[in-house]
Amino acid sequence: MTTPEQRKHLRFDTDVKVHFHVPYNFRTEVDFALNEKFPAEKYIGFSKNISAYGLCFEANKELKIGDNLWLEMHLPDTKEIIYMQGVARWCQLSVVAPETPKMFLVGVEVKVVDGVDVEQTVYYDQKYGVVWSELLERVLGSYAQLFRKGSSVTVLRGVLRDDKGRYLMVRRSSLSKTWPSKWEFPGGKADPGEHASAALKREFREEVALEIIPRKRLMDFTYERPQGDIEYKIFFVERESGEPVLSDEHDEFGWFTIDEMQELDVSTPLHDVVARLKKDQ
Repeated sequence: MTTPEQRKHLRFDTDVKVHFHVPYNFRTEVDFALNEKFPAEKYIGFSKNISAYGLCFEANKELKIGDNLWLEMHLPDTKEIIYMQGVARWCQLSVVAPETPKMFLVGVEVKVVDGVDVEQTVYYDQKYGVVWSELLERVLGSYAQLFRKGSSVTVLRGVLRDDKGRYLMVRRSSLSKTWPSKWEFPGGKADPGEHASAALKREFREEVALEIIPRKRLMDFTYERPQGDIEYKIFFVERESGEPVLSDEHDEFGWFTIDEMQELDVSTPLHDVVARLKKDQ
């Protein structure tokens, strides 16, 4: 991976504006198909770079602008596969030697990564000065982990709203070592190397027995403390299945309006989240 100085301007297709903020060199296998129906014919490509909104890969299949693609990215040094949906925004003949098969460079705007709407997750990280997204998070890991010296803890929280406009909150056990008896949004720490969406799904499953889908990044912030900073990532999430059942980490849960949340004894780092929801309502 190289420094973010390779490209300082937006890249445009002649017909459709496509954002490729700060592309990072990243080479791995990308399988793709033009039809999600099984058995779809699959083609093999190799990525050239990746950005907050999309990726560029090389393949021997010529694509048309506007082609819908179903993609499988094979992460290097692991068996993990990232499933994506996207749209071809440009395709050009790659430089090849005579008498060799034609190869094409394809620019893809990624719409969905592992069920998450990429556009809804794009944000500007003021601390590090980069445009980031769930696409980059899934492939490269957090920017903070990649570029800052030392280590920090990453905590994910999910904001889940019901059809009555109320939000799910849980109260920490009185025996908890951190923030005892304080209210919070469900979530928890990401394991080393664990991506944000996967960590948040796991934490919801463990804490409240709910299957959820992270939908949109609400905010990111750093909570500074003497023993080490905590990097908070807050998502809006959607319930896929289940009813709340508490683990032993919490002793109560409830659905609250924003005004009701402001009356709760909320853990200090999450005060700004409640204020943000109040402001945006």
